[in-house]
Amino acid sequence: MFEEGYRDKVKVTVLSSGGGHALGGGEYDYGTPVRLTAVANSGYSFTGWIRNGLQVSVEDEYEFMPNEGSRESSYLALFTKWRTGNGLLPPVAEAGASYADGLLRLVNLEGCMITVTAATGRKVLQMKAGGNDELYPAALPAGIYILNAAGGKGRYVTKFVVRQ
Repeated sequence: MFEEGYRDKVKVTVLSSGGGHALGGGEYDYGTPVRLTAVANSGYSFTGWIRNGLQVSVEDEYEFMPNEGSRESSYLALFTKWRTGNGLLPPVAEAGASYADGLLRLVNLEGCMITVTAATGRKVLQMKAGGNDELYPAALPAGIYILNAAGGKGRYVTKFVVRQ
């Protein structure tokens, strides 16, 4: 039996990938709207909210109703650094890759063959990039990885670290 006035709550955790901060975490009653807000630092832009490895919104303000029965949910605010003078628009030809919350983000690598190799030399992922700004699910264990993109636009190589 519940006491009079008892309300079940859900804990909402918000995290940031860096380049900004996220607001709105806390405990909420079921049936009460939750509003998350992402604020990008100068030179960065907000690129989306991620929950359970899936993008749920690209808006910097995201509102939702907690699901009954869910005790906890985590959201990650993704930010990308742009190296342009005005800090708002990405340069057209700049390629990039990042990894956060189980998602590999590829920017301006459309049509390139992507290979991700562990620092040990073991190939862990190979695919063809489908668009100029795409998110791909990639369950990578903690470690150091090298991403190699080869295609008609030349070659792009970067190193990234996955932490648990």
